[in-house]
Formats: sequence, structure tokens, C-alpha cells
Amino acid sequence: CRGAVLQASGAAASRFSYASVPEALASISRREGVRALWRGVLPALGANAPFSAVHYACYSRLQAEIARRRPASSPSSPATNFAAGGVASALATLATQPFDVLRT
Repeated sequence: CRGAVLQASGAAASRFSYASVPEALASISRREGVRALWRGVLPALGANAPFSAVHYACYSRLQAEIARRRPASSPSSPATNFAAGGVASALATLATQPFDVLRT
């Protein structure tokens, strides 16, 4: 949306106000250096990697299992993908949520 103002909330709201994403990127790069744009990437990857690993493992296994039990359904059919994805997401959340709670 052109002309929208990007603003932070809370304590940071009084310090930062950008008219656009490119302006924010340029301002942060000038003020703090380009490395500041990548601050927090490693902690974010550390938080998301376990979920993604469990999700992918479960999804692949469930997709193969559904195809094995229901020969008429293709492993790449929308219904198979939806079912495997939903169950894999639930299992990955159950496996990793306790660690997210401890981390925060």
C-alpha cells in the first residue's frame, strides 16, 4: 500500500518510523551496518529447524503410508497432501512446542 507508514509497537515505536521497506533497509544499513539486517537469523533458525525437521520426516512417512494403505490414492493427490500435512503439522507442534515455551 503506497504511502503507508511502517511502525513498530511498544517501546520501539517512539524510535522508528519508516515510510517504506526500502527506506527502512537503507536507514538501518546506514545507521547500524548491513550486518544488522541479519541479526537474529541464527536464533530464528535454531527455533524453526527442529519443527521443520520433524514436520518433513512425518510428512514424508505419512504420505508414503497413506499411499500404501490406499492404493487408489496417489501420493501427490491434494487429499493425501492435505491429510499428511495436517497430521505432520500437529505432530511437529506437539514435539517442539514444549521447547518453545521453555525458550520464551
